Amino acid sequence: MTLASTATYAAVLVTANFNKSTRVSARVLFCLEKGYIMLNFEEEKNLNFKNFLKINDTLCPKLFDAQENMRPEVRQKLLDIAAFMDNYTNNIFVNLTTTDIVLSGSMGGYTYSDDSDIDLMILLQTDEKIISAEEFEQQFIFLNSGLVGRGYKFDIRGHNVDYKWHTDTPPSSGIYSVKNNIWLSRPMKRQYAFTPEEFTAKMSAYVQKVDEFMNNLPKNERNFLTLESCEKAEEFYKALRKENDRVLTTSPDKEFDIDYAVYRCFRRYGKHGKIMEAVTRSYADNLSS
Repeated sequence: MTLASTATYAAVLVTANFNKSTRVSARVLFCLEKGYIMLNFEEEKNLNFKNFLKINDTLCPKLFDAQENMRPEVRQKLLDIAAFMDNYTNNIFVNLTTTDIVLSGSMGGYTYSDDSDIDLMILLQTDEKIISAEEFEQQFIFLNSGLVGRGYKFDIRGHNVDYKWHTDTPPSSGIYSVKNNIWLSRPMKRQYAFTPEEFTAKMSAYVQKVDEFMNNLPKNERNFLTLESCEKAEEFYKALRKENDRVLTTSPDKEFDIDYAVYRCFRRYGKHGKIMEAVTRSYADNLSS
């Protein structure tokens, strides 16, 4: 495909291979100058997000056995990934302690699908005499994209491993300690309290709100975000995450409410990460000569 250098927008069809038997397509609109990617969910909308909103009868059999214990071979792979991540952080920070290694999200519950990521969280504790937990948490925005940015991507049984560092246990109804091989919180199973049509309308409005915020931020002469806009986008990103995490922490059964489901879908299809990708590209543009 040839993209003319003078073009502002170019529509391309991106096909992501999530496993050997399932291929999911998304229509993506690239803004070449800004690098901000706006996702259209037309294919999922036409199906009323049927795949995303599916509630399964059992935990994912690829990860858990019939007794809801994590399969030993899966656990070992996750521990190996965590050890690799520990080595990476120990080269950057000092006096770090890994307090736990946990699996959460849809693959730790009944809302998984063929294109779900395996959410692997490395919980860290740092010496607050050197850096406070709050300051350390701020570093995660960049730390969590570091290994992926360098091409370190892992796959277990056809599912991408979305690995991150945190200081606190992530909000989720199902949390499995990979380190200790026990459930910290068993997942809930219930039906969503909304219709697919209601979800589709809510999802469309949410995505439009985010796109409008990003597109209305001031740009430099090359149409990248200004440095001040980068800071505003980072705050917006953190606010989205904190608000939804707070809701789930307060009441885990909110996992089945429409607002949290919209946010989870927003993240599932990569929209959440596109905000920080735009910020990263814009910082590079503003700070380069």
